[in-house]
Amino acid sequence: MQGIMELCTAEYTANQVGKTVYVIAYGKHPHNRYEVELENTPSPVFVPRFQLTHKLLTGKLIELETKFAVFKSFSSDQQIGMVTVSDADGEHQIGVEQTPDFQIEAEIKKLLKKEIRYDKLSANLASIAHDYEKGGLTTVKASLVPVTPLSIPSVGGTPEAIIFIRCKEDAEINLNGVQVNSPQGEIRTAKISLDALETLSQDENIFQLDAAVKYSFLNDIAAEKTQLKNFRLQHPDLNGEGVIIGVIDSGIDSLHPSFAGRILSIWDQEIQGLGWQDENSPDKRWGKKSYGQVLTGEFLKVSIDKVGHGTHVAAIAAGDDEEFQGVAPGADLIIVKTSLNQAHIADGIEYIFSEADRLGRPAVVNLSIGSHLNAHDGTDFLSARIKDIYKRVTDGKIIVAAAGNEGNNNIRGAIVIPPKQTVELEFAILQNSAGFVPPWALFSGWYQGNTTCEISVRPPKGIATPYKGVSDTESPTQVSIVGNVIITITTPSVSASPNGDREIQIKLESVSKELPKGKWEIIIRNTGENEASLDIWSMVDERFKDAEFFPAFKRDDMKIGSPGCTGEVITVAAYTTRNRWIDAKNNDRPKNPFNVDTIWEGSSPGPLRNGSLKPDIAAPGVMIISALSSLSTPSEDTLINQKFVVKAGTSMACPFIAGLCALLLQRDQTLTADAIKTILRKNGQIPEKDPETHDIKWGYGLVDVAKL
Repeated sequence: MQGIMELCTAEYTANQVGKTVYVIAYGKHPHNRYEVELENTPSPVFVPRFQLTHKLLTGKLIELETKFAVFKSFSSDQQIGMVTVSDADGEHQIGVEQTPDFQIEAEIKKLLKKEIRYDKLSANLASIAHDYEKGGLTTVKASLVPVTPLSIPSVGGTPEAIIFIRCKEDAEINLNGVQVNSPQGEIRTAKISLDALETLSQDENIFQLDAAVKYSFLNDIAAEKTQLKNFRLQHPDLNGEGVIIGVIDSGIDSLHPSFAGRILSIWDQEIQGLGWQDENSPDKRWGKKSYGQVLTGEFLKVSIDKVGHGTHVAAIAAGDDEEFQGVAPGADLIIVKTSLNQAHIADGIEYIFSEADRLGRPAVVNLSIGSHLNAHDGTDFLSARIKDIYKRVTDGKIIVAAAGNEGNNNIRGAIVIPPKQTVELEFAILQNSAGFVPPWALFSGWYQGNTTCEISVRPPKGIATPYKGVSDTESPTQVSIVGNVIITITTPSVSASPNGDREIQIKLESVSKELPKGKWEIIIRNTGENEASLDIWSMVDERFKDAEFFPAFKRDDMKIGSPGCTGEVITVAAYTTRNRWIDAKNNDRPKNPFNVDTIWEGSSPGPLRNGSLKPDIAAPGVMIISALSSLSTPSEDTLINQKFVVKAGTSMACPFIAGLCALLLQRDQTLTADAIKTILRKNGQIPEKDPETHDIKWGYGLVDVAKL
């Protein structure tokens, strides 16, 4: 303990031996970790120390009036003459005094009462809260899984999470430790100190709380395959002029000539700054985002794109180059360099639409990103926030999302569990081509809300964990250590679910460098009266081979995650338009070409878990030549020259449709998302299929632009 300060004296006499001493602390301080010493004045032998925790706003100087209990039976019959309190750095004074005896019992009961409403917490947030409550800052920092990012203070203080809040439409949320970014709607985004979670969850206007997760990044020949060139000949006046294309991605190389003079602004969410506030809208519907920095004019170059994904995507939609021209080269661009946090992506959509409203222009938002930590039915909180956003936008506001690139990946499993029976779902942890095994794996499972299951996990050559059932009153998280693996099972209340189903989240973390290879088992015991059908998805670090379900359990459908599963967005599959190219060193690439003129095998298939039809349309996505960010480092075989690079995926197909939407909006600014979906569906075509036929890989087929 640093800098113990004598602040006041409170006397504890012999008749308090064996009792709980109860004191009040008050003052100003920035942290929430304290140590208290009770000193025996006649003798220095009796000096017990107690670590105390209080819930408050992290990192801010606030007035504090708090209460804490010291749970210790005194072994001395002499008077304890002094109480001293020190904060984390020993610089802030805190006064201490004893409460009257008659208050002690009632106040201690209040402290011991379970404050967090676990029935409102999703698996993501419940797991974080459990780690923090049980192990404090050390346990939270030790987690290997980066899917649910936290802001961890360097010295003392409380971790902060970015969350979604489902609440009453007109709820006013004004609590210490909670910074709300979206002031309107049923779904809000916010930054919260974990120490404020108890108070927030007790608010009767708040129904559900979910920690935002981190998403991943998912044209010359393309123009020929879709008849875009013929469309341009027929409509030479349509180039996207007057329309805004918003790209939420890894940023943009603002100095690339393909974008000259057409980038209106960049909201770089990763630069420390003042964020953005919707001051121009009369109702300020989009609120204040107090993070990142909005850049314009000469300051655009402050934001850079080291990944290169965003630059490539933006140029497919709106690049202006004589040889590799984008779909809508006359459109203007608003860029959000995203932190990839799910809630920040929602904030980025609001920013783009607000700026478009301010300028009185239609807008298309491109989302070439995705995640599988959701129910794959469009009920996740980003999807819900998008639905909420659409309640507040004018016509001419479109969102386009990539279907995903997991078509060839064995990431989805399924199993049926009869009532009162136990089944085992088998999967394998494998090494990649370089011989490395992932250090962690994460599983997101969902089954019907009208039954209950208990979950256990058995590693290879190991014992199974205890079963974890469902509880509405206690922490839904169980942590077990089996061998060198930390196994966390979270089974939240159905009342915390966005769709009325029950969620299972399983997290495997290696104590050493990698998880045990071989066959693992998820053991599921149905304790309910109804059959349970479990759908489950696996995730690992993208550098490693996916955890794969055994053949009896693997499924090749339902691989479109969020935001592609959102009903309101246009979800795009990838079509292969090129299978060879000449790289910058004049080499013919690749050695093993893709099948050309068909849907790409890696394009994620639908439908959604609730039976809704996705994807919506297919567009060129393999292999697409587009702008190269000067600060990115592409592999040599994909480099075309110093300005352009070739990439593949639904990330590349998505901006093709975003650019096409810009052309349609230039022609008719009142088009809605549903109207454009109808146009695309009627003008899509699957080979050898009737018009307007849907396929889980193709959607309604490759769009024929010439017919639009």
